Amino acid sequence: MRGEGVLLSWTDCYRHAPDHQPIAAIKSFIMNPWTDLDAVETVCRQLLEARQQAIAAGGAA
Repeated sequence: MRGEGVLLSWTDCYRHAPDHQPIAAIKSFIMNPWTDLDAVETVCRQLLEARQQAIAAGGAA
């Protein structure tokens, strides 16, 4: 994805859960006005694949 104009970043406190624990999140930014839908779909597909791998390895959903 390098050079495709989509940036991912991490926040350790997107919001708080009802029990006041912080909820982490991945944020996505389109950094280039010429970024096309294929690049965005690639990022989404890769994030979903990484999520499935984490779940398969015993991580949280």
